Amino acid sequence: MEITAAMKAGYAKDFHTHLNYAHCMVGMMHDVLLAVPVNKSVQVNLADVKRFLKLAKLTKVSIEGEISSCRSEPDYVQIAAPWFAVKCYYRAYYLESCLIHLSSGSTEPFWNSGHHYVRKMIRTYCKVGYVKTKLHHAEVVDCYASALTHKIVSGANLKQDYYLTEECVKSVRSKLAKYSVDHWKKNSPHSSFRPLVARKELAAFISNGEVCLFDFFYQMRVKANYRDSDFLDFDKIKSSEGVEYIEQLKKATDKYCDALHFALKNTLKERALII
Repeated sequence: MEITAAMKAGYAKDFHTHLNYAHCMVGMMHDVLLAVPVNKSVQVNLADVKRFLKLAKLTKVSIEGEISSCRSEPDYVQIAAPWFAVKCYYRAYYLESCLIHLSSGSTEPFWNSGHHYVRKMIRTYCKVGYVKTKLHHAEVVDCYASALTHKIVSGANLKQDYYLTEECVKSVRSKLAKYSVDHWKKNSPHSSFRPLVARKELAAFISNGEVCLFDFFYQMRVKANYRDSDFLDFDKIKSSEGVEYIEQLKKATDKYCDALHFALKNTLKERALII
């Protein structure tokens, strides 16, 4: 990856960091294997499964359409990029929900509050060994308190091979934990965290929170929903760089979703179901 003048400039550092994270996630999602045991004693709702699988397929088509439009007209990325991570998240979420339901019978993934439940279940799968990755990084579950202690070395994210390093992996986990804490703060009833009660509640949230790299798509979706995409400032970066960024997000999403499809196929086979 060539480091452009725009990336080296101070105002483009945040974008370059996110581009490195997207590159890193492509590697982290390589050769993901999900082997989730199936509870055959519970019934499953094939109507909801079919509905979510259809939504996942439609989202994939939409993602591919956005990429195609950006490749033919790079300036279109200014419209597509801020919300692109949201589509990537939902494609994975629909498939994760189907896998969880088909393996356990739980209907919570299909509820409006299912997002937090699905994230918790995926982290649980990682902790008990149902998820394996070739590099053995993505399935690591860390607590917020630990993840937030990681400090990014000044200028490290400008190195050409930064996304290949263990430091980048730790940085991604740290950023995801930070996004989650920021999200909690924005939704808390406290306008200030100086009062003791507010600080105690924040400390409790941080001490109980957990993060893994499979939370990446969800946290980027939350970031986009807050219109918190300042790093995608196309007055400062080139449209071609924006296209590279969303292409990396798509690659990471494709790799993870391929693994989810494979796991779903095995789960349906074990249940002797055809969809």
